[in-house]
Amino acid sequence: MEDICKLPYLEAEIRLILDGLSVRTCETEFFGAFSEQGCKGHVLAMAWFQQKGHREFCRALPEICEAIKKYWFEEFGESLPDDLLSPYELAQTYVYCKAKNIVNDLH
Repeated sequence: MEDICKLPYLEAEIRLILDGLSVRTCETEFFGAFSEQGCKGHVLAMAWFQQKGHREFCRALPEICEAIKKYWFEEFGESLPDDLLSPYELAQTYVYCKAKNIVNDLH
């Protein structure tokens, strides 16, 4: 199975956010950086979309979607419905999942 960490999108930027956390294993701090409204992870996803533009974002979306579906199934034991997340929410979720995988790989 393909690990989301093998997708190179935004890895350096996500690592910078993680390096800025005082305690990488603290769920509260992690949630604040990658899940709360207007968090650094969401800002990163929007900036990436705006920098890459619609065409590049759409090219990356199938890989991102597939990786998230695999992550979701491993995490929750059920399939992610195709229409559950908008493309922007997929990008936000990708940033979250990628960060979570990077943290898990460090332990």
